[in-house]
Amino acid sequence: MAEKAKNVGASYYIKVIIGVCIVWFFGFIPAPAPMTALGMKMIGIFAGTIYLYSVAGLIWPSMMAVVAMGFSGAYENLAATVTAAMGQGTLWQIICLMPICEGISRSGAAKVIVDKMLSIKSLKGHATRINIVMLVAAFVIGILSSTIAAILIAFTIVNSMRDQLGYKRGDGWAAGMTVSAFLAAFLGGSTIPFRGLLAAMVVPVGQVAGTPLNNASYILCTIIIGLIFCALMPVVLKTVLRVDMSKLENFDPADYAEGNKFNRQQGILLAGFAVIMLFFILQIFVPAKSAAGTFINTFGANGIFPVVAIILALIHVDHKPVLDLPVMLKEGVPWGIFLSIAAMLCVAAKFTSKDAGITAWLNGVLGGFVSGMNPVVFVLVILLLTIIITGCMSNYATCVIILTVALPFCPVVGVSTMAMAIGIIFSSCLAALTPGGGAPCPLLFSNENVSDSYGKLYKNLLPMLVTFWILMTVSVFVMGIFI
Repeated sequence: MAEKAKNVGASYYIKVIIGVCIVWFFGFIPAPAPMTALGMKMIGIFAGTIYLYSVAGLIWPSMMAVVAMGFSGAYENLAATVTAAMGQGTLWQIICLMPICEGISRSGAAKVIVDKMLSIKSLKGHATRINIVMLVAAFVIGILSSTIAAILIAFTIVNSMRDQLGYKRGDGWAAGMTVSAFLAAFLGGSTIPFRGLLAAMVVPVGQVAGTPLNNASYILCTIIIGLIFCALMPVVLKTVLRVDMSKLENFDPADYAEGNKFNRQQGILLAGFAVIMLFFILQIFVPAKSAAGTFINTFGANGIFPVVAIILALIHVDHKPVLDLPVMLKEGVPWGIFLSIAAMLCVAAKFTSKDAGITAWLNGVLGGFVSGMNPVVFVLVILLLTIIITGCMSNYATCVIILTVALPFCPVVGVSTMAMAIGIIFSSCLAALTPGGGAPCPLLFSNENVSDSYGKLYKNLLPMLVTFWILMTVSVFVMGIFI
């Protein structure tokens, strides 16, 4: 992934200087007890780096963050800091998984998946079913490939059907489905905690709660929640927004029946991904103390990702590897994100540590307010804050801050800590409230079906976010029964 070109001028250097000063000098501000001087340094490095990401991209601010951590006193020395940043299994998992996802994206398998789903005969004459299948397709593509690729494919589907069925640009159905498809694809890309900054967002759970988040549980729970959300959005369009869906009666699944077969390369790539998903399902249901469970948990993501990638690289179709690892590693791994994850992993490890005192300070500030709160109100408030804040700033920063604030209080108010963690992380990923909420957001705010009016966009977006908020709240309590 290439770094976005920046306009270099006086304002750019002023912003860079501000960010650098926050990283290096914020720690000299006296810390409020019980936070320590180290805690103030952690806040400065964390906040300054996040700010510089929006100004100067991901690469050199990440490098500087690691150097700053090395001189902060959080680690024994700079060498130990580099080891903490680059010696993470998370980075190995990203290197091994991203080429597989890039290979699936480039193979054209996503388009075949969409055509297969839309060619289901029972869709004919059923508007809600058609909309649900379209959103599920966008969600599935988000799981299999990158979020941005899934969003672009989803927008193409919506526009194609808009023109085919006789809707006009910006009509209620086109605007509503554009927003819904965006959210579905966005959430699909947020179900696998080994890609992008999501890989770093799950790390603070173990540091704050004392028990690492089970990645397999996260994947299964978020996929189920995402699919339910895909089913609810068309209902909201029909019952709340009163979108005219009458023209969907003219939809003919036969139009998508031709050319919807996977070629050998696509089939093998998808089979490889299916093996990975099956592995995580087994992690959940195979007893951990059994011989099989011990092997599966020991092997883990660090083993299954490279093994599948190697097998896919060894299989040849038409004298070409199914997965061209050298090309996919060169072009399919977002190295800017890779470095930012490395930097944030070593920052997050100390941000929530006892030596920093940040968690203790937050507990002291918020303890009286939260301790007597009703569990339902607690979850509603935390998730609402998460959805609002992540829509206005870095989803990683939002996730770390909210996890640090909320998780210590979960046992106090009677909410499952792990279920709450999943709710916060998944909600942090839905950074759709403003154009600057996340990297894919400009795609939505500039889309031809909604770009002519923010009123039209938010008319469709806000009911969907409220629906997700309520669904996520209910899901936290349901997940709490099982995990």
